[in-house]
Amino acid sequence: PEPDRIYANIEMISGTSKEQTRETLIAVEQALFESVAQFTAETELVAMTIVKLGATVGGDSSSSTGTNDIIGGVVVELKSSEDRDVLAAEIIEAWRESFVISPRVKSFTVRASQVGPPGRALDLRLRGDSIDELKKAADEMREKMSFYPGVTDVKDDLPEGKPELILKLTPQGRAMGFTTSDVGRQVRNAVDGAIAKRFPRNDEEVWVRVRLSQSAVDTAVLENLYVRSPAGLEVPLSEVVDVTTDRGYARIKRENGYREVAVTAEVDVAVTRSGQVIRALTDDGIADIAAARDIEFAFAGRAEEQRETASDMRFGGMLGLAFIYIVLAWVFASYTRPFVVMSIIPLGFVGAVLGHFVFGADLTILSIFAILGLAGIVIN
Repeated sequence: PEPDRIYANIEMISGTSKEQTRETLIAVEQALFESVAQFTAETELVAMTIVKLGATVGGDSSSSTGTNDIIGGVVVELKSSEDRDVLAAEIIEAWRESFVISPRVKSFTVRASQVGPPGRALDLRLRGDSIDELKKAADEMREKMSFYPGVTDVKDDLPEGKPELILKLTPQGRAMGFTTSDVGRQVRNAVDGAIAKRFPRNDEEVWVRVRLSQSAVDTAVLENLYVRSPAGLEVPLSEVVDVTTDRGYARIKRENGYREVAVTAEVDVAVTRSGQVIRALTDDGIADIAAARDIEFAFAGRAEEQRETASDMRFGGMLGLAFIYIVLAWVFASYTRPFVVMSIIPLGFVGAVLGHFVFGADLTILSIFAILGLAGIVIN
């Protein structure tokens, strides 16, 4: 059915202020109304819009980066499909063309509310041990997907996080008796505080946390921090660790104990189909990319749902044919005559496929359900 709701999500580059994200969301909403004005000036196609800053809309959690300043979304409620002649897909295409993506915008995705099987049209799952190799493979997969016509909103769910300070114990620090856990615990206690005492008060438990004053905790706290060695000596932190700056990842997903990255995209059915894109990706060597990065890959989303449904239908179809044979063998008191009657089933299938071709209809899951039921009807 024609959807009546559209979701747009943006993700800005790391370091973007909340005010800049808000201005971008307003620009996204303005682009919507500019695109709608291209179709008609008499009938209002948009019933209402909601702009959300600091959260994604439409159940899209792949852009969540752990910070609310750089994400946002727009919910668009269209007029009922019975009261408009413009399709949601046309509005989405015009919206994408109207919005000018600035250098600060990391990703901009627009999609209609989903009906039918769950999951995205394209959902490629990458699994491996090295998160850096997974990210590199995801970038290569995104580049390949973006190459195909009709494939839009390509993204992965491994967002980059904020800058991080990496502390690595030096040989001098190890010689003084320090361990990684010792240094980590003392730095954490200084910044986040340590629980010095717990005591009950009425029906609650009170925690007394000791920490540095809030004003002392800033970017230079590590330069002035002293740590205590196992021998009781207090030495500057900079004497026992090397400090480097790096950018980590805001969220790392796991599936069955393995690190996993999902590369997702939407497919315009007027241009291509997800099955055709999956076959093209397979032929273009995504297996070679996965092997070079020492990772595994599998297609999930709607493709996974279709595989499970097809497997269930094969089992159900074979079971149905077995019962049909049993009933016919019982009626005719023969083991061979049922095969003569059941030979009509393939002809019924051919007729159903030709009927779809004549009327220009797609051979969908519901069609397969009907064809399985048709097998019992032609037997009668």
